[in-house]
Amino acid sequence: MSIYDTDLLSDVKREFSAEAAIYSDSIFMSDFHYHKHYEILYVTENSRILKIGANEYTLCPDSIALIPPLTPHMTESGGILPEKRILVNFHRSFIQPVSELLGIDLLASFRSDIPVKDCSK
Repeated sequence: MSIYDTDLLSDVKREFSAEAAIYSDSIFMSDFHYHKHYEILYVTENSRILKIGANEYTLCPDSIALIPPLTPHMTESGGILPEKRILVNFHRSFIQPVSELLGIDLLASFRSDIPVKDCSK
């Protein structure tokens, strides 16, 4: 299994992107990947399995995973279809002005040592 860089923002020359997806078929990533940007994965219907390193989490509806830059990860089907999710990607330069304006480090929650809530437990 390889690990590769897939920067979803540099290809489109943006600092922010958001997308919603509905998977009517089981979707399995075959390799870990990472980004140079921050990622928010929000599951809205059924579940997705998120793998970060050796850890595996089942994300159920209303689960949010905050994935910091350069963190190898992958997702796969949770088994019940359709699966729905929202994916938000952004660079530090996008959120930094808001953090400074509010006087709050909005990126503090993106630490790799904060566990993802696993709804299967």
